[in-house]
Amino acid sequence: MNNYTLDDVKEGTESIIDGLHYHFENYRILNQSISRTTNKHLHTTPEEWSKNEMVVNKMKHEMIAYFNRLGMFYYFATSVPVKAKIPNPETFIPTIKKFLPFRLKYTAHRAIDRPRDENPTYMNQLNRLFSTQAIFVCGNLVFQMINDSPEKNLHFDLLEEHPKIEQEALHFLEELKN
Repeated sequence: MNNYTLDDVKEGTESIIDGLHYHFENYRILNQSISRTTNKHLHTTPEEWSKNEMVVNKMKHEMIAYFNRLGMFYYFATSVPVKAKIPNPETFIPTIKKFLPFRLKYTAHRAIDRPRDENPTYMNQLNRLFSTQAIFVCGNLVFQMINDSPEKNLHFDLLEEHPKIEQEALHFLEELKN
């Protein structure tokens, strides 16, 4: 049992939110550089395709960093000292909680390296989807988590979800101050 106080765990949380915003901005800028060719399907030369592939790989690295920051905020929000002040913290951060599995299965470790009762076919698919494939939906790079049951599938579009995530995190910090 630790003796951390609420002030101890609150230390640096603004930096976590700054990190979320930093990785979102990097991702957004990268997305703008790829959208002109990818959205219009103008992959007419190997050079264009190679450039886009490099940008998509950079976008994936920004997503990995983003999911790690998302996990940091979640574990701060659900820490024992915070729960002493806000007994049901997950009710304030539903979007963060919804997308936490990406952090748990993609960035904390690869699910294929440390499976937890998932079937092997699912593990191989999950590993390939994040590691090697980019799925564009309406011009945005979307990350998917495909589960055994379709109702558990997750689709994450950073450009769409970041404003909600950032707002939840900021609102949560305000609740802690009250």
